[in-house]
Amino acid sequence: MIQRVLPFEEDKILRLQPSTKGAPDALKWLGTRTGVYSVKSGYHQCLPPTGIISTPLIPWIFWSLWKARNKYVFENFAGAPADTLSQAICAAREWSMAQDKDGTIHLRASKPPSLETDTIARSDAAWSATTMTAGLG
Repeated sequence: MIQRVLPFEEDKILRLQPSTKGAPDALKWLGTRTGVYSVKSGYHQCLPPTGIISTPLIPWIFWSLWKARNKYVFENFAGAPADTLSQAICAAREWSMAQDKDGTIHLRASKPPSLETDTIARSDAAWSATTMTAGLG
């Protein structure tokens, strides 16, 4: 392999001693704690630091690419790739911060209505700003 890639440096490369104590040479990937390479760890090394730990970033990148594509197609606006990535990171960070950290759903405790003293009214309404009309249900 050395002869094909760097034939003029072969002699110097073969004289390199990886360890002064005779330890065997080994492949290690510095992108993970275990030293084992994965495609995911490779992508994490290529992306800028985001401050996002628990939320996958790839879906947000795809979403930002889709939005940038639509802006280009429908508004003839070509944004910078760095801006698209920045928007993805911001959206992922906002979503991550909005999530409940302990995973529990918090419901307000309420007492059941008393038929003697409480009145319950349930309704629904819609408003159209263009026609200035409302519908109630």
